[in-house]
Amino acid sequence: MSRVDPPLIVQTTDGTSLLVVGRGVLSTSSFHVPTVSHVPQLNMLLMSACQITDHGCHIILESNSCCVQDLHTGLLVGTGPRRHDSQCLWELDWL
Repeated sequence: MSRVDPPLIVQTTDGTSLLVVGRGVLSTSSFHVPTVSHVPQLNMLLMSACQITDHGCHIILESNSCCVQDLHTGLLVGTGPRRHDSQCLWELDWL
């Protein structure tokens, strides 16, 4: 993980500002994102839609769930529910 300079702030949906303390790589057998931000106060990793679509995937958002599909292979590479305790946040169970 590398340090973030200058410091970055992430603002949550409830208006709380949190400090990004580092940057690293997220890599699984089916997915790779070269730059993810580490925010210690969050209990999950946050990814933007463009981080997923820029890596050749299609995102399907539905009222109660989401899925991520690899455009080249057609394989499903991630799924998860919509979090009803937060506005407009879907959570991937796996990616």
